Amino acid sequence: MKLKTLTIEVNRSWQENPGKYEGTIVYEGKAGEVKLLLDSKVSEALLACIGTTVTEFAHAASLQLKESIDQSIAEARKAPEIDVT
Repeated sequence: MKLKTLTIEVNRSWQENPGKYEGTIVYEGKAGEVKLLLDSKVSEALLACIGTTVTEFAHAASLQLKESIDQSIAEARKAPEIDVT
């Protein structure tokens, strides 16, 4: 079976266990789909496990974005002025 989706969301004020994280995980295979509900303990444990990885990825992505912006600015400064008159 292959992981299809993993969703973790915070429960809204009108839902059961407001403010708690709960999720679903869906696997797909030859025989069909299996969907499991993740209670708040499992959801919070998953968030704790992936938190460091997600923040490291976001940090690396932000550094790449900054580098790209800096390169774009440098290229724009090198571009010749075009006289439109």
